[in-house]
Amino acid sequence: MSWNAEKLKAEDQAGRERGGWGPLRFLWVFGLVIVIYLLAPGPLGKMNPHYPFNRSRTLQSLYTPVNAARAKFACVDRFYNWYVHDVWKVPYYWAEG
Repeated sequence: MSWNAEKLKAEDQAGRERGGWGPLRFLWVFGLVIVIYLLAPGPLGKMNPHYPFNRSRTLQSLYTPVNAARAKFACVDRFYNWYVHDVWKVPYYWAEG
C-alpha cells in the first residue's frame, strides 16, 4: 500500500471515530426537541391530572405558541383534543382555558 493510501485510510478511520455528523447532529437534536415539546402536554396531563394545565402559569407561558395555534387553526385544536384526551386519556377539564 502506498503512503497516500495509508494516510487516507487513517484519516477515514479518524473521521468515523469522531462521529462525523457535523450539522446533521444539530438538526436532528433540534427536531427531536421540537417534537418532544409539541407532544409533552399528553404525558404532563397524565402525570398530574388533578392539577389542570390552565392553573400553571409556567406551562401556560411555555405553551403560548401551541395555544395560539390551537385558537387559530381548527386542525391543530382537533389534533390536541385527540392526542391529549383520546390517546393519553386526560380529563377534558385539564386543558380548558
